[in-house]
Amino acid sequence: MLYKQPPRIYGLPKIHKANIPLRPIVSCVNTFAYDLFAFLANILSPLTGNSDFTVTNSAHFASIISSENIQDNEIMVSFDVESLFTNVPIEGAVQAARGKLESDPDLADRTTLTPAEIADLLDFVLRFTYFQYNGTIYEQ
Repeated sequence: MLYKQPPRIYGLPKIHKANIPLRPIVSCVNTFAYDLFAFLANILSPLTGNSDFTVTNSAHFASIISSENIQDNEIMVSFDVESLFTNVPIEGAVQAARGKLESDPDLADRTTLTPAEIADLLDFVLRFTYFQYNGTIYEQ
């Protein structure tokens, strides 16, 4: 029998930064909601990447940017994003997902759930956050 465990937090060193801070990673593998995460990802993934502003990886970005011409009076800038996903407003993200689901003609091929039911599940997994570190459970 496979037992479920709480999510685990660990850190990966940011070796490109001064003092080598850690990037926190919360692993949800084999947690109680892991199967729900996978189920939602299967439903939502066809709705992502359909934008002119989406890149799939750094090679894709490099191929796009290589054809850009920067004029003498222009400069290219890059911004370091900090805690991007922890700062996404949950209510807005859930409503945006629901709107995309409501206009998705192929949704019935992936699930029998309604957009409202999927939005409720998404809201649950985004709000119910906890992890274990050194045997102690921390909730957000």
